[in-house]
Amino acid sequence: MFTKQRKSNIMYGLLALLFSLVLFFNANGSTLQNSLITPSAYEETVNDVPIQTIYDSDKYFIQGYQPTVDVKLSSVNRVQLNAEKNSETRNFRVVADLTDLDVGTHDVLLEIQDMSNSVTGKIDSRIFTVTIEKKVTQKFPVELNYSEENLQDGFQLDKIVSEPSEVTVTTGDQTLKDIAKIVADVDALKGATANQTVEAPVYAVDKNGEILQTEIDPQSVEVSVQVSVPEKLVSLYASQQGTKATGISHFDFLLDRTQATISGPQQILDTIESIGVPVDVSDVQKATKKVVTIPTEEGVVATPNQVTVEISPVFIEESSSTRSSSVSTTEESHETAMESGQNVPQTSLETVPSSEGTISSIEPEITSSFSEETIPEESTQESSSIIEEQETMGEEQ
Repeated sequence: MFTKQRKSNIMYGLLALLFSLVLFFNANGSTLQNSLITPSAYEETVNDVPIQTIYDSDKYFIQGYQPTVDVKLSSVNRVQLNAEKNSETRNFRVVADLTDLDVGTHDVLLEIQDMSNSVTGKIDSRIFTVTIEKKVTQKFPVELNYSEENLQDGFQLDKIVSEPSEVTVTTGDQTLKDIAKIVADVDALKGATANQTVEAPVYAVDKNGEILQTEIDPQSVEVSVQVSVPEKLVSLYASQQGTKATGISHFDFLLDRTQATISGPQQILDTIESIGVPVDVSDVQKATKKVVTIPTEEGVVATPNQVTVEISPVFIEESSSTRSSSVSTTEESHETAMESGQNVPQTSLETVPSSEGTISSIEPEITSSFSEETIPEESTQESSSIIEEQETMGEEQ
């Protein structure tokens, strides 16, 4: 049995435990409630956010600053966070307010403006260093930066110009003093095989070749490059291609030109002396004209690039009949001359096979022998009397 005093001690102990539990839940209840109700926040880092500078751009020119900054975003609203992360749907901006600053170099604090209420942003380094100068504008000629060593073997640079030949440069008054030249790099000469026009960006450099911060109008120029291409005159000849039809002995080809000018790298031109123009005769059975492209190696151009070829087939029957007709005509001439009593010149007729396997006639070599004829005696006496008569008349006179 519990005594009255023992019951009283147990009661006090239970009350103490109850008060301890009440105090515990009272102290930790808000934290526990937040952990149960509030979800974890999402975080994203947005890189290269442009810095918007606020200043009198008509009076001042600023330079020497970092144009972008990284911003850390956090939110419990994933959709809103993604909207601020995307540059196309973003509301916030990073601003550097320079309106109260004068000429010189300054450090200012960057600010995040127009951020959504459900998203917070933080910039790792808020210090923004900038140099402010008085704004000036001046025209400069464009200097083209190129090397003729980049030209291929045999090519020569005739002319290189830019359009426009000068540009307008806007910068600070102190930076203007450091400008040595405005440069446009021209890489077109590396593969130049003909006249061409390329676009080249322009920039300002100091005497050490360091690029200066400026605004240039226009930002690029059109560069015209004119080069002399190595040329060479070569001969052309017909190169028969395909299979000739049955009954054809060979073909005669007549090109409307026998020479062409080729241009290209010198090392290739040195290997070319003549070019065979391919003429396909597979479908030719009568006199035909064809326009054929002059074949060239890669990098070589022919001028003109086409020739007209007249193709004349010579048939086997035609070749034989021509020879027979020639021999028959010669024999008839000999017979006619003998019947008329005339001296007949001695001729020789030779026939040789042509390169195409047909018979071609060679012009006969003519040799003549003349027999001595005796002048009649009566004619001689008559001539002598005439001569004597003329001499007598001369003496009388």
